[in-house]
Amino acid sequence: MKTAMQRVAAGALKTEGQVNTHDEFEELAQYFNSMVSSLADLIKTMKEIAAQIASASNQILASAEEQQNISMQQSAAINETSTTIEEFSVSAKQVAKSAQSISQQVDGTAKRITTLSEKAQEINKITTAIEEIAQQIHLLSLNASIEAARAGEHGKGFEVVASEIRKLSEKANLQTDEIEAIINDIQNATTTAVLSTEQAVNGVKSISLSIQQQEIATDQISVSMSEINTGMKQSMEGTKQTLVSVEDLNAVALRLQEVSKQFAI
Repeated sequence: MKTAMQRVAAGALKTEGQVNTHDEFEELAQYFNSMVSSLADLIKTMKEIAAQIASASNQILASAEEQQNISMQQSAAINETSTTIEEFSVSAKQVAKSAQSISQQVDGTAKRITTLSEKAQEINKITTAIEEIAQQIHLLSLNASIEAARAGEHGKGFEVVASEIRKLSEKANLQTDEIEAIINDIQNATTTAVLSTEQAVNGVKSISLSIQQQEIATDQISVSMSEINTGMKQSMEGTKQTLVSVEDLNAVALRLQEVSKQFAI
C-alpha cells in the first residue's frame, strides 16, 4: 500500500493498492483505488479541456489578428479618404470663391452695358432733336428760296445761300439717320449682351449654390468619416485587449497541458 501511494505521488495514476487482509486496510485500499481512478478521470478531463482551450484560443487569436489587420487597413483607407475629401473641400471652396468673383465681374459688366444702352438712348434723343432742327432749317431754306425767286434778280444771291443751307440740312438728315441706325444697332447689341450676362450671372449663381451644397455634403462626410475612424480605433483597441486576454488564456491552457503530462493515466 505504501508503494502504491508513492507511485501515485510520483504521477503514476494507473497504480492500484493491493491489500488482502479482509479488514479495514483492505477497505481503505478500495477507497484509495477509487480516489486514484477519480483523480485519473479528472486529469484526463483536464487534459481534454486544456487541449480544447488551446485549440479555441489559437483560433480566436488567429481571428483577432486577422481582424486587427483588417481594421488597420480600413483605418488607413479611411484616413486616405478623409484626406481626399479635405482636399476636395478646399478645392470646392476655391472654386466657389472664383465663381463668386466671376459672378461679381459679370454683374458689373451687365451694369456697364445697361449704362451704355441708356447713354445710347440719350444720344438717340439728341440726334432726333438735331434731325428735327435740320428739317426745320430745310423748310426755312426752301421758303427762303421761294421768296428769293419772287424777288427776281435781287434775290439770286440769297437763293444760292438758301440752296446751300438746304443741302447742308439734307446732309445733316442723312448723317442723323446713319447715327440713328448705328445707335439702334448698339441698343440691340446691348440688349442681347444684357440678356446674355443675366443668363451668365444666373448660371454662375447656380454653380456657386451647387458648390456650397457640395461643401456642406463633404463636411458632413468628413465628420462621418472621422466618427468611423474613431470607432475603428476603439475597435482596434478592443481587439488588442482581446489578443492579450486570449494569449493569457492560451498560456494557462498550455500550463494545464504541461501539468497534466506529469501524470501517467
